[in-house]
Amino acid sequence: VNEISYSTDGNLGKERVLDCLGLGAGENILRIDLEEMRKKILVDLPRVREVNIIRDIPDRISFEIKERFAVAWLGNPARLQSPQRCLGGLLVGSDGVVIRCEMLERDYENLPVIFPEEKVTILPGSMVESVTLTKGLEIVLCCAKIFKKSPVRLQSLRVTSPYSLVGYLNTGTEVIVGLEAIDRQISNLKVLLDEGTRRGEA
Repeated sequence: VNEISYSTDGNLGKERVLDCLGLGAGENILRIDLEEMRKKILVDLPRVREVNIIRDIPDRISFEIKERFAVAWLGNPARLQSPQRCLGGLLVGSDGVVIRCEMLERDYENLPVIFPEEKVTILPGSMVESVTLTKGLEIVLCCAKIFKKSPVRLQSLRVTSPYSLVGYLNTGTEVIVGLEAIDRQISNLKVLLDEGTRRGEA
């Protein structure tokens, strides 16, 4: 291997992937197991959603990466007042897969925090399985879609019972959301907030 080509649709660095594989120039290109490489990347780097590795004889390997983008943080219920938006914190992608924050990106600062009802252990690379956390993720995605062109933003969600979550908006509004018909509930919320703004009411 004399040349390593790399492309990604996100910000995951080439060196991070090569370090994961222990791959460098001078390896025998015919002895490299591409399928094992692919599996190792997907297991060790949950941020990677898809990877395509191409062996180009005589001396080139190409990596094409598609990343999993975070949509929320997973918070510690013991620290509700100081959400952990920090290195080493846990993020969750739109597909429910948990990602360890290895680099603080600008987009991460404003992502909402979902606080479970009690402390749970979720390993990076695993799926969020709790029904309420899964519904919390659905609420996050729904708010992002419905309030896309609005200054209103969901800041955090807290699991308060097996059948509801409490959401906190950047306007100071507190809302209780049930676990059914989430799309309809968030649409109704936008209508209420828009009407309040029109009337000049909080």
